[in-house]
Amino acid sequence: MAMGYRVSWISVAAKAGANVLAELGLTDSAQPVPPGTVPVAGALLTNGTYVIVFSEFFHPMIDPLLMKVLSLNCIVVGCAEDESTNASMAFLCRDGARVWTVSHVLSEGGDHLGIEGVAPRALAPLLQAALQSRAEHGHDAVFGVPAALAEEVCGFRHGGRQNGPAPVFTRLDRKFADIDATLGELVRAAAAVLQAAGYVQEDASRPGLFTKTTEHERIQVYLRHSTTPEIGVMYFDVRAEVCNRYVDGLMHQAVPQLHATQTAVLRWSGALDGDSALTTPAEVAACRSQLQSAFSPWLTRLHDLVALEALVNGRMPRGNAMEEATQQCHYDGDTGYSRLILAYLASNPRFEDMVVQTERALSRGKPDPKSDLNKVCNHLRAHAKPVSRATVR
Repeated sequence: MAMGYRVSWISVAAKAGANVLAELGLTDSAQPVPPGTVPVAGALLTNGTYVIVFSEFFHPMIDPLLMKVLSLNCIVVGCAEDESTNASMAFLCRDGARVWTVSHVLSEGGDHLGIEGVAPRALAPLLQAALQSRAEHGHDAVFGVPAALAEEVCGFRHGGRQNGPAPVFTRLDRKFADIDATLGELVRAAAAVLQAAGYVQEDASRPGLFTKTTEHERIQVYLRHSTTPEIGVMYFDVRAEVCNRYVDGLMHQAVPQLHATQTAVLRWSGALDGDSALTTPAEVAACRSQLQSAFSPWLTRLHDLVALEALVNGRMPRGNAMEEATQQCHYDGDTGYSRLILAYLASNPRFEDMVVQTERALSRGKPDPKSDLNKVCNHLRAHAKPVSRATVR
């Protein structure tokens, strides 16, 4: 290795190389390269371990949280060395947890070796030998201890001698040649659907916000997006905030002082049971396809009280070990009692159960017939008529 090198690498055991690349948002170019001469290179070792070498110290891809996720159902060993500052570290993650980390920073002292977690027994003789070498020759021998420990555990060391044939490294690329441009395509596709549906951008300083106002409601749709270029991941989803004047009016008629910011707050990705994180071209293509085929019908449902109620209350409440499902509260600070009003208007057969659940959660065992909840529900029963699918807008 050249003097003053900066490098980091990870070794993944018990997980196929293709799966490792998929999780990290990388593709194999199949072009052979010496490791460390390109930003990212990968190779399969004879023992079945897949190794990725990065041409910089502590590459963003070996972020501790990301490495914990990568280590699910496998073992990840990592190492980073910066010869220009004599700083080095090694770690091992297994099944989603960091097991140990060993690090050396010369500025902390020639004998410095930080240890977190439970390090392998092999560390003690490696450190003893390094300290003896430093005492005899005066050089920073502890600098090499983390890399030597990583090699002891996984059988690989960047620049070290490999047992058997030398592994063939190939250049690895991010799955998205230009992640920002790819994300821009999704945003433009969503914006086109919104504009075709009559949504407009009222605030030039907020290009991701689209609004549609009718005599019945005001709907604001936010296109939310971001990227993490260093690991080839983009995030895209849609948040819709619906303020229905009829629903809001019923609430105020029942209790004038009540104020709900919105009737419903919904996420597009949540409605499709999707994940806002896109890490592969296939996921991007699927998202674009959904925007083209399903986004417009979803927007239409926001104007239909029955369809809107299904989006809001369609999923059954979940219970847990400490709380039965019947404890579910259908009131929150943003939408107030709108979920219950929608349920009544849409003739949801669970309406009365939802009222009981909400009262139980809000009253904490002390029901109050004069509570805002009961005022709203009594007003609905006395003055509001459920709508039918044939009459909804």
